[in-house]
Amino acid sequence: MFLSGYDANLKLFKDKRKNTKTHINIVRTSFIIIGMIYVVGLIVSLAFINSYDKVALGIILLTITFSSTFAGVVAPLISVEHLHGTHWGKFVVTFSFLNELISVVLLTVFMVVNNISLKGFFSYLIIIGIFFVMYLILKIRRGRRIEEGMVFFSTKIIIVALAASVYFSELGGGEYVLGAFLLGFFLRLVKLNHHKMKYLEAIGYGFFIPMFFVTLGMKIDIVHILEHPSMIITALLLFAAFMVVKLPLLYLFNWYRKGTVFTTIALTSVTLVVAVTAEHLGVYYEIFSHEFGQSLILAAVLTTIIGPMVFEISCFGPLRHLRAEEKAISYEDIELS
Repeated sequence: MFLSGYDANLKLFKDKRKNTKTHINIVRTSFIIIGMIYVVGLIVSLAFINSYDKVALGIILLTITFSSTFAGVVAPLISVEHLHGTHWGKFVVTFSFLNELISVVLLTVFMVVNNISLKGFFSYLIIIGIFFVMYLILKIRRGRRIEEGMVFFSTKIIIVALAASVYFSELGGGEYVLGAFLLGFFLRLVKLNHHKMKYLEAIGYGFFIPMFFVTLGMKIDIVHILEHPSMIITALLLFAAFMVVKLPLLYLFNWYRKGTVFTTIALTSVTLVVAVTAEHLGVYYEIFSHEFGQSLILAAVLTTIIGPMVFEISCFGPLRHLRAEEKAISYEDIELS
């Protein structure tokens, strides 16, 4: 989530032109589609109404979960296949970032509303204070060589700030991923040296992300699931729901062929962090059963397998001709890093 926040590029908000047959306003189009996705997500969440012990909270939680996208998976896939410079690549990355940001914020609001306290207020003030102190440190560092004689000073400061942001976000009744996401977003705003981000990416991809998946694997009781076929059926239905909710992306037919659009739906259906968080909240607040939560995580894991597989296959099919397909399309020509 920290790296997802850092990958945000606000320069795309400068595009003020409207959508036409030959021009895509990436940010505006993303917001339009996200709005439609949440409407469809609300409708689809009603299909599981018999699984909720607290109906209203269950509908809200599942709507957020179904509508989410895991930018931390989507953005690297686009970059690895060298599609980040295409109009389509820029749209998918921007859409994924905005959708992830909205879902994390909504989850945090969901938690805070269900657990209002003075402690939460002070915890978020502390997070703001952490960002302010980091801003001062980074500003001073640019003016003076305080790193002289100190190994990876900035990296150590950022890791400490990351741990503190996550801790106080959780302590405040919000979701820990919000603290990580906001710190990455903050470092993008203060224009942290890209060379230093390479160290953080290496630490993230080499240690924290593998540990996350190890922990996730330990949360799934696969033996229990196999002993209860109804949980597998529920997981498959939830997986289908993740796909169906992204159907508003058919809006892209205005500019792209069906192969590209269906690949976009499969790829942006990838979600994991929000689903894991929703499972924790659902069980903790007794919104749904532990079994339903297990099925939800399994469905989310399936999206992280099926979505990238469809994308990789499409790289040898529809996406192979993507650049030729985009020759008649314009957009705000700003390089995404």
